[in-house]
Amino acid sequence: MRLELTPRARAEATAWYLEEGEIEVGLRFAEELDRTFDRIAANPLAWTELEPGMRRALVHGFPYAVLYSVEVERVEVFAVMHQRRHPDQWER
Repeated sequence: MRLELTPRARAEATAWYLEEGEIEVGLRFAEELDRTFDRIAANPLAWTELEPGMRRALVHGFPYAVLYSVEVERVEVFAVMHQRRHPDQWER
């Protein structure tokens, strides 16, 4: 399935590591995030449904989650956010 990200989805998460000077950690995070995107695209309905139409996949090894919805021919990623944030945070 084709996966599409909103403009802010990837930038928000990777920016924190890069701003803190953690370039190696930021690169590892970006790689794991890509693996998470691949898992979502391969089996989008396998992940936890937070509310009707909104799912969450966890990023292995990092305290982040990917929030997305499954459309007819694509998966739309709305946010990559820290797990301590309330799931409704992406809407704001």
